[in-house]
Amino acid sequence: RSYRRLRTAELRDAAAHQLLNLLGTMAVALEMAPLEMLRDEGGTRYVKQKPKGVLLECFCCHQENEFGVGPNMGAWSLDGTDQHYITESSSLFCRCCCGAQRESTLTLSVGGQPGGQALVTYHRPFRCLPSPCKCCCFQELTASDAQTGAHIGSIKETMWFCVPNFAILDAQGQKLYDVHQPTCCCGTQVNCFDTGGAGCCKVPIYFYPPGASEDERQGKIIKIWTGLKKECCTLANTFEVVPPKGADGLRIGLAYGATLLIDMMFFEGGGQQ
Repeated sequence: RSYRRLRTAELRDAAAHQLLNLLGTMAVALEMAPLEMLRDEGGTRYVKQKPKGVLLECFCCHQENEFGVGPNMGAWSLDGTDQHYITESSSLFCRCCCGAQRESTLTLSVGGQPGGQALVTYHRPFRCLPSPCKCCCFQELTASDAQTGAHIGSIKETMWFCVPNFAILDAQGQKLYDVHQPTCCCGTQVNCFDTGGAGCCKVPIYFYPPGASEDERQGKIIKIWTGLKKECCTLANTFEVVPPKGADGLRIGLAYGATLLIDMMFFEGGGQQ
């Protein structure tokens, strides 16, 4: 009889343990569900900056950025039909005094207009200008779940000599992708004849698995031409983003973060570095 009671207690404890594990798994799934909305998009997406007043930026006062994210390149401005929207929050002092290197927070939300359900929050701290042979103070952008505040990953500039390099890291700091343009001459030069771009004018930035060769590309970011009117009359940029193959919502969110960081570092204010 004592053995039977003991056995019953063990079975009850085992069942309770399994139930707790199941509830924990369900909680994680529910927590990640909003981010998985990004994975449902699939395919090529366009990250389109909203045109704003050029005169203010000509006088060295950047404005807070806004972007639409959707399957269509769009026309002159954002029309509210995109699937996601990105807004920036930064101080006037930082925008006027720090320019493209300013500290800022960006929020990716659902819908083609501001105010939708927030999915990802990106934070970019103030860092030194991007430059070769730098051993500290690297440019970075951290990402967190907008619903829970949990850290989900980051995009960081790594040490480079001739071709800018970035790493996309997960929440534990493990590298998910290397991000850089295709190279030649033992990695010392950008390959301007890469078949994925448009000659020397536009060379894509690719996602590579850690330590992979040039042939193992899994996605890309490329700044695209949006027409004479928009290119000449505004400072707004548009990027074509092909997320890495098999990426879940979290990794697609980090791919968008890499696009934002690259835009702010090399293209904001009409820069073409």
